[in-house]
Amino acid sequence: MRVILFGIITLFLSSCYAFNQKVRLYGKCEKGYFVCSQLELRQNNEFEYYVFLDIGGGNTIKGTWKRLGGDTLMLNSYKQPNIPKTYFKAKKLQSYNDSVIIKIQNYFGPFSDEYVYIDDDKQGQLTDNNGICIFKTKEVQHVSFYSIIYSPIIEKITINHPGANYVEIFVKDPETIIPETMTDKLIVAKRNGILFLPKNGDTITYVLKRTRLSKKQWK
Repeated sequence: MRVILFGIITLFLSSCYAFNQKVRLYGKCEKGYFVCSQLELRQNNEFEYYVFLDIGGGNTIKGTWKRLGGDTLMLNSYKQPNIPKTYFKAKKLQSYNDSVIIKIQNYFGPFSDEYVYIDDDKQGQLTDNNGICIFKTKEVQHVSFYSIIYSPIIEKITINHPGANYVEIFVKDPETIIPETMTDKLIVAKRNGILFLPKNGDTITYVLKRTRLSKKQWK
């Protein structure tokens, strides 16, 4: 299977890319399709990416692209996630010498009624309406939580802040079935198609073949 996939990708990459047209369209969607992806690259460094799934509907992402070198392009949508990556802030509170306070929230507000675990603790604590839970310990090295209400998120965060007893975690935007944004998405653009490169743990690499502009599926 790997040999076949390598052969397809090698054949795909064999043609030279020359952006000498105002608009190029990639992605062939069959008539009566249930799934469709198309990317329109424009010479003015703009793009539109259309995605359709029969279980989630369709969406068109608009943004800009830039060349990183050779045939590699980076795509960024105009609309960006409010919090693209989970991060934390930690500090020392003198009034809580024997406890550690954990607060979890995303852009829209606190995570209430969610279980939070620290280090080797297997019982966990339930957050209150303000997304806060308190552990009877003097220090924390790892914080884990699992969210069902806000989206299926499992996170384990290393708190590299010795002595901190107040940790505020800001959770990345939830993923949607139909993507709404693109952040630093890498593609390899050739004359006869484009290759989407995996990123941030993704294992899927896929190709959209070039097609006629008359086959565009959105307005």
